[in-house]
Amino acid sequence: MRRNCPKYINIRKLIAHPHTFPKVEHRHRQWGPQGRLPEEVVAFILQADTVFVGSIYKSSPSDLHTFPPHAGMNARSGLPGFIRVSPSDGRTVVVPDYSGNRFMSTLGNIEESGMVGLTIVSFTTGDILYLTGTARNLVGQPALEVMTRHAALTSVNVTGFIFVRDALPVRQQDDTPVERSPYSPKVKYLVEETGAQSRDSAEHKAKLQEAPGAGDLRIRPGQAIVLDFMEWIGPPEYQHTADSNPQSINDDRVRTWTVSSAHEEKNVTCFELTMRAMKGGAVTGALFDQLRKGQPDQKRQRIVFDTPVVADIVGITGDFCMDREKLDVLWVAGGIGITPFLAMLNALAECESAAEGDVMLVLSTREPNIMLYMMRHSLERIASTVRISIAIFTHDSEFDAGPLKPNQSISVHRGRIFPEFWKDIPRSKDVFICGPNASGDSVTDGLLAVAVSPSQIHREGFY
Repeated sequence: MRRNCPKYINIRKLIAHPHTFPKVEHRHRQWGPQGRLPEEVVAFILQADTVFVGSIYKSSPSDLHTFPPHAGMNARSGLPGFIRVSPSDGRTVVVPDYSGNRFMSTLGNIEESGMVGLTIVSFTTGDILYLTGTARNLVGQPALEVMTRHAALTSVNVTGFIFVRDALPVRQQDDTPVERSPYSPKVKYLVEETGAQSRDSAEHKAKLQEAPGAGDLRIRPGQAIVLDFMEWIGPPEYQHTADSNPQSINDDRVRTWTVSSAHEEKNVTCFELTMRAMKGGAVTGALFDQLRKGQPDQKRQRIVFDTPVVADIVGITGDFCMDREKLDVLWVAGGIGITPFLAMLNALAECESAAEGDVMLVLSTREPNIMLYMMRHSLERIASTVRISIAIFTHDSEFDAGPLKPNQSISVHRGRIFPEFWKDIPRSKDVFICGPNASGDSVTDGLLAVAVSPSQIHREGFY
C-alpha cells in the first residue's frame, strides 16, 4: 500500500476488536444514474478524516513489459470533513489533493483508467463504506470551480456502494485522543456549498477599497472579513516538509481578520483592519513590508503603497456581534483580541445620544498604552448615557490612563486576570470573550465557577 504522504496521517491507538457483528445496511453494486447517496452515508463521508483510495493501471500492448498492469491502494488523510459530497446531485464525492511526495501514482492511475475505489472506515463504530465510481483529476481553474481555494482534486461519480455496520476488527481505544497532523490544511468547501498602532508593538491599521462594480457589503460590528491574497502574493513554493511551519505547505493565502471600523446598516466600500505582524507570516509579513517602506513619522499617518495590494473578498463571517437593544455587556479581551470591541466602541460612538447602557471591558495586555490609544477616539465620542468601566491587567508599571469622561472609569491590576476577580461581576451581563484560546478557556472557567450561565457566554477564539 502506498501513502500519498505520511505527514497527513492522523495517529490513533488501535486495539483488537474480534467480536464484530457485520450488517450490510446498503448494497448497490450497480447503481442507477439518478440515485442519491442516503443521508446517513453522506454524513458518514463528511465526518471522515481518512480515505483509502484504490486505483488500477491497464497497460497497452506496447508497454506491457515496461509498465505492467497493477493495482494500488493509497491512504489520504486530513481534518474531519476534508472529503466533500456534492449537495446538488448527492453522489459526487470530491477528494482534495494535498502537496505530497510528488510520486502521484494514484493520480496517474486515475488519469489512465478513469476509475477509482474509495474505502472509508470509522475507527470508533467499526462501520465501513465502500464506494466505486468513475473519476477525473482536476487541476487549476477547473478545480477552483468545484472547490473553493483549492487547485487540485479528484472528483468521483459514484456508480456503486456498500455500507456495512460493525465490521472493522480493530477500534480506537476508548479515552484516547486522535493526534491530528499539523500539516493538514483547513477544510475547504465546494463552491456550491458556500453559495452563498505602534511600530514597537507591530500593529497597524489598514484600509482596503473594494473593486469597482462589486456588490453591497454589509458588516456588523464585531464581524470578520475573509480575504484571499493569492493573486497578490502567489502560491507557496513546493516543500515536502516544513517542521517549523507545517501549515505553510498548503497555505492558500486566505486570512480572516475582525473588522475594527463600524459599519452598522451601511454599504461598506472602505473598512479598517487592526492586525499584528506574525513572525514568519506570509501575508502579514508582506503587508508589513509595505508599511515599513512608508516609514510613517507619526501614528495614524496614511501610507500610500508603491504597488497595489490586491485581495479578493471571500465573505463576511461571525455572529460575535453587539446587540444595541440590550447594552448590558461584559467584554473580555486578550491582547489583539480587542479588535472586535474596537468595532463595537466605534459603533457606540456613531450612535451618539441614541446609545444607552452599561459596558464593562476587561483587558489583559502587555501594551496597555497602545490598547488605550486605539480606544481613545471612540471613548471621547461615546454619549454620557453609556457607562464604561475598563479593568486592565498588565505587567506594565508605566501605564497612564490619562483624562476620562465622567461616565468612564479605568482600574489597573498587576499581572494576569485572577479567578477571584469574577466574583463581583453582575450575573445579568451578556459576556463576549475574544483572545487566545487558552486565556479564553480560563476566563470561561472563572465565569462558570461564579454561576454565570453558559448561554450568556459568547466566544471568539484564535490561534
